[in-house]
Amino acid sequence: MPTFTALTTLTGKDAAEALGEAMETLIPEPYGVGVFEIEDGSGLWEVGGYFNEAPDVAGLALLAAMHQAKDFTVSELPDVDWALRIKRHFLLYFVHKLRSLWPWPHKTHITFQHIIYLWQLIKTGISYECTH
Repeated sequence: MPTFTALTTLTGKDAAEALGEAMETLIPEPYGVGVFEIEDGSGLWEVGGYFNEAPDVAGLALLAAMHQAKDFTVSELPDVDWALRIKRHFLLYFVHKLRSLWPWPHKTHITFQHIIYLWQLIKTGISYECTH
């Protein structure tokens, strides 16, 4: 299921919090709303909403105008299993470094069975520390 984000910026904490509260009245309703200070000394605040379906663009434009915010930027986030993607990158890195990390006193030829074993460990969430 895709996720949609709607982000904007405006000046002032009170205005940002009011816009965040107003976003919760939209239909479809966002499942999460965040209000964050942009910590660059500009005084800007970011307001964002996360939706399970495409948000009401007209409603967002009306809210932005009412609260003197910039126009909302609406994006669709791809449906990606980020945890699995990170595990795969870790596996590739680990296999590459396996020879130097392996805790045996002699270097061992890395077989396909080693890789399968490591992948099973990663998939099940078991972590082992390897020391030099």
